[in-house]
Amino acid sequence: MKALLSIVLSSVLVLASGAVMADSDETYVRASGQLGPGRGTIIIDLAPPPGGELTQDAPLVVEARGDGLNFPERIKTRLDPAQLPIRLPVDVADGALGPAHIELSYYWCQDGKAKSCNPERARLTVGLRLDGDAPGGEAHFTHTARAR
Repeated sequence: MKALLSIVLSSVLVLASGAVMADSDETYVRASGQLGPGRGTIIIDLAPPPGGELTQDAPLVVEARGDGLNFPERIKTRLDPAQLPIRLPVDVADGALGPAHIELSYYWCQDGKAKSCNPERARLTVGLRLDGDAPGGEAHFTHTARAR
């Protein structure tokens, strides 16, 4: 049993932010809030790394899936920091267990002598509380881009 636990722990990196990065580059985050059966919303705040800024009008793509969770096929728009956070609609089936698997693609820029912009592509496994008694609800998390 100890050997198995050691193997599992060695394949997972625990980050200072509390997120867990698995070998597959998929990050685990726990959303706050609660969703019940029916139409709800996952609220996603995007943040640049320290010293960076989100890139106005750059492409923003959000894709999501999950067992017992029905999302729009794909959200493809332009990033407007004034329009954040992202409000991702989700239909939660009665008895859904989650988690949600969310992929984000957007850009952020680093200031310096010459401004350089970086793509951010994140694959997230989002832990959700899906035991709400009332229909709908909201769940919230923040994704901070990785510094390069």
